[in-house]
Amino acid sequence: MSLLRDKFISFLQLKGFTKATVRNYIQSIKQFQDWLGTSPVHVTRDSAHRYLDYLKNGKKLAPRTMNIHIYSLKRFCDFFLPESNIMGPFSRMRTPKYQPPVISASETQSLINAAPNLKAKAIITVLYSAGLRISECLNLKITDIDSKRMVIHVFGKGQRERYALLSPITLQTLRDYYRKYRPLDYLFPGYSPQAPLSTTAAARVIRTTARNIGISTHVTAHVLRHSFATHLLERGESLLVIQKLLGHANLSTTAMYTQVSAQMLQDVKSPLDQPPAAPQLPLQPLSPAVKRGRPKGSKNKPHRVYRRQCAVSNKRRRPAKRKGGRK
Repeated sequence: MSLLRDKFISFLQLKGFTKATVRNYIQSIKQFQDWLGTSPVHVTRDSAHRYLDYLKNGKKLAPRTMNIHIYSLKRFCDFFLPESNIMGPFSRMRTPKYQPPVISASETQSLINAAPNLKAKAIITVLYSAGLRISECLNLKITDIDSKRMVIHVFGKGQRERYALLSPITLQTLRDYYRKYRPLDYLFPGYSPQAPLSTTAAARVIRTTARNIGISTHVTAHVLRHSFATHLLERGESLLVIQKLLGHANLSTTAMYTQVSAQMLQDVKSPLDQPPAAPQLPLQPLSPAVKRGRPKGSKNKPHRVYRRQCAVSNKRRRPAKRKGGRK
């Protein structure tokens, strides 16, 4: 599958997919090939149906993982069999809505202070203070830190650029880290200075540090991102501002943090705890406005009408003028 694999990778790259998406799709097609027992070019609608049924009911995969396999097969059919409609009947599975876990601000500060070394402390600080994804954080370069404007230049999901917050405490931590480690290109390099630290290594450090200080929540880099957004919301920050800082394409994605904020729920009072409202007195009917002029049905005529009628009657009493005038 090496030649076919290279062509499929090139196809996905030309479509604009990220490295992580390409890696997931290639891995999914490799799993399908192992299940099928032959090259994936022999895929049919029946074999695709049986494979997805095996993943769903046999391996009990979650809907999010199932969608990766569905999308990878769709893209492979678009690449190798563009005229066929093999994956037409299979659509994206609905994913259940969940409450993202968060940790408190004090737990976050304890996590930063308990970091095993200055590099781990800098990574955790950047993740929380800027609300970055772990891939965004580890792919930062030294030139992405703008200390004059106090922002971080981030290349987010879908190759979308944005600016994230750079707090003064984070900047001081990064300066201490730079003096000690002297990175060349990537801000957080791995074993090779020309490559960033792996996400697996960074996630392991965060998980181990949280477990060592007794945090019950399963802390990941994304939990720090959720905590960043939730804490901003509790302090009264606008959802639109949080959306821009997180790099969400839709506001509905950011709105899920309104269901997480415990402080917002505490500020809402139950109607049972509210004292009953004082009874209101009935409103008094307004007195009718006094109308001017004579009342309806009265025989007394107004003064103007009386004068007008008198003038008409006097005019009728005058004798008619003779023709030719007075002699």
